Amino acid sequence: MVKSSDSLPVRATSLKGISKMYGLGKSTLRKAINEGRLRAIRIGRRTVIRIADADAFIAGGEEIGSSRAPAALPRRRRKGTKR
Repeated sequence: MVKSSDSLPVRATSLKGISKMYGLGKSTLRKAINEGRLRAIRIGRRTVIRIADADAFIAGGEEIGSSRAPAALPRRRRKGTKR
């Protein structure tokens, strides 16, 4: 008999598990699935994502903090002020 505490490799987990693992919202993950950027499997009513697919999704994300200087953002005017 195999106990759940035995060291078996985890190859897939639920949407909630991926959300906790990577600190992403479930709605963000669902959107990525619907757009075809993240692969998922339906098993009954449950959405299951392979760890390898989640890793590939994270690796394919856009990097921020590049070496070039960021462009200045335009300043917003306050309501009721004149130019």
